[in-house]
Amino acid sequence: MNGLRLDHRDRRILALAVPALGSLAIEPLYLIVDTAIVGHLGKTPLGGLAVASSVLNVAFWIFHFLLEGVTTQVAVRIGAGDTHGASHVVARTLTVAVLMGLAVSVLLGVGANPIAGLFGGTGAVRAAAATYLRISAVAPPFIFVSLVATGYLRGIEDARATVPIILGANVLNIVLELLLVGPFHTGIAGSAWGTVVAQIVAASWFLVVMHRRLGRAHLRPTLRGVQSILRIGGHLFVRTGLLIGMFSLGTRVAAGMGEETLGAHQIATQLFTLLALSTDALAVAGQTLTGTLLGANDHDELRAVVRRLTRLSLMVGLALGLVVAALSPLIPHVFTGDAAIIHQATIALLILAIMQLPGAIAFQWDGILMGADDFRFLAGAMAVTFVICAPLLLLVRAHRSVGIQGLWGALLVMMIVRAALSVWRGRGTAWISRG
Repeated sequence: MNGLRLDHRDRRILALAVPALGSLAIEPLYLIVDTAIVGHLGKTPLGGLAVASSVLNVAFWIFHFLLEGVTTQVAVRIGAGDTHGASHVVARTLTVAVLMGLAVSVLLGVGANPIAGLFGGTGAVRAAAATYLRISAVAPPFIFVSLVATGYLRGIEDARATVPIILGANVLNIVLELLLVGPFHTGIAGSAWGTVVAQIVAASWFLVVMHRRLGRAHLRPTLRGVQSILRIGGHLFVRTGLLIGMFSLGTRVAAGMGEETLGAHQIATQLFTLLALSTDALAVAGQTLTGTLLGANDHDELRAVVRRLTRLSLMVGLALGLVVAALSPLIPHVFTGDAAIIHQATIALLILAIMQLPGAIAFQWDGILMGADDFRFLAGAMAVTFVICAPLLLLVRAHRSVGIQGLWGALLVMMIVRAALSVWRGRGTAWISRG
């Protein structure tokens, strides 16, 4: 790429990445809206939301293999010209998604209070978190259906179809929350109900789109051939579980430092998620194109696409880092008026700005390696990262005087290690052979 000129590969990448940015934000944007609205209710509701959102992030990201598995398997089959096989992937994954969603709903509904305590909630904060979780227990089957549908649309290189669904659901969420929390004074419960209703509407809309594309026959429940999706799920369960475990441990460390630090950590974590999605949009393009090109056995074109992805990812990471650094004193005011929380959140956001460059590399290679069905390496690499970085968080917990800068410094090290391991894998050829 010469300067900022885009060639046909860049345009193909961006055609997938730009609309994917909307579909990636299904759950995290809901929680960001919740944070902005609930944050003005006081420290206790914001702390309760911090704990509840950590729990929901665990559920959302651990079961994200439903999306990643469908994207890879559909893309490979489309690249090989096997449209019937792609349809079968969708049917069996939808069946798994609904069954797993129901199981998660029961777990959240019955265990809301002890789960909130497990994630660091105490007293009034724990009660607020439990309230949010009990209501949110309605949503998992619908969220998981949306994940499968999003993966299917990415796999056929039609991520644009997700944009109106995501926009519509998020607008509905904002309207409902403003009404329920504002004029109806329902507090954190109203925030939860607004999000749940929006998630149900999004899933229903996705099902209509898939029905039109595939027909009713291809959407019939089936458990035939689920081994492949469960294999991918096992590797991603380990990888994502350890990643979320790092951030959940971070939340526990922040909770031990006081409500102000916990509130600041919640703000920074939600911004991290939003920024990760911005960079991860290129990873979506990488995953889809890698799967399609491997399915077509076009390795030369794959290498060229990887080079383009690397340059675009570095540009996006640098730009996001500069923007976050410049706006770090202003962003916390959107979420809270508490001076102590604003001060600590500003520090965390400055570290988050530095995190954008290694994050861009790590997320880009996540997508490429997922497209190559190299899920086993991703699980192993995350295990190595956890072994290296979890002790740093425990050290911060033991020496709380280092404050939020110590906490987010440890998370920065985590991202650097992830990026280094990904680059090492990418320099070899094993991931292409596996794909």
